[in-house]
Amino acid sequence: MPLLLVAACAIAACETNPVSLSGTLGGGGGGSTGVGPTVSQQKELMLAVEDEIEATVTALTLSAPGVPPGFVAAGCPGAISNPADNDHDGIPNNGSFSFTNPPCAGPFRGDSLTVTGSLGIVDASNADSVSYSLTYNNLAWAVTDTGGRSYTAIRTGTRQRTAVRNSLKRDTTASLVNSSVTIIRVRPGMDTATVIAGESAVLTGGNVASDTIGVKQNPPVGSLTFGGTLTWSRDTEAWSLQMATPSALHYNPVCVLTPQRVDSGTVTLTGTVGGQAGVLTLKFTACARDPGYTWAKSP
Repeated sequence: MPLLLVAACAIAACETNPVSLSGTLGGGGGGSTGVGPTVSQQKELMLAVEDEIEATVTALTLSAPGVPPGFVAAGCPGAISNPADNDHDGIPNNGSFSFTNPPCAGPFRGDSLTVTGSLGIVDASNADSVSYSLTYNNLAWAVTDTGGRSYTAIRTGTRQRTAVRNSLKRDTTASLVNSSVTIIRVRPGMDTATVIAGESAVLTGGNVASDTIGVKQNPPVGSLTFGGTLTWSRDTEAWSLQMATPSALHYNPVCVLTPQRVDSGTVTLTGTVGGQAGVLTLKFTACARDPGYTWAKSP
């Protein structure tokens, strides 16, 4: 995963992407050719955004600290170090979860997932609060599948979470701010990419009066928005992209078999890629589909 958080379903039905087939399909290249991103580059950016969506939602709720929503493995994560929680709000004063493989490995959405590394959690207040900070120490999600989506995403850095509470002390809106996370993305047949997620994310419950985006609770149906900078570098590629959601993403926890739990909404990445200024638009349309992606050159 300022905001900008990984893995596959029955994606055989993923929609066809109406993009130009110019450029070389491969892991390197880019440079300043002036032709814009290749299809392969557009796909890699799309996969990185899907991964960051999952990492973000996990960070907003701590319903499953350090692992993607819906991943269950016995003994994963292990016990937290220093579990003291002075204000009894579910956030440790200053603790850390460690992940090892095994035991943090198992089937996930028809594929396999392993988690290693550690995640530190610090309460932002000694009083009952809605804020905490997360520190990622080589926290790695490694996904293996048979559909061309295998990857490892290794996160290092920090995120800060805060929220808005209603009169019933329910967090109706949760935000990630002041984030700076470096993600090393390793994909078979591709050069290793480095992504720096420096953006904000906001999750708002679908029913503000009753939905709770609380600590140790599964996130509700809601609206997810992003803003900030996503920096991508790989081989000769170096892009600084502005990330936005002109149409808020609809987070739907019922989407249990998809690479992400979003069934509608739009993400845009704006900047210069392959020597051409433009906008990459990712459009989510259904649980069982990756987003469609199109590149539009700036006028």
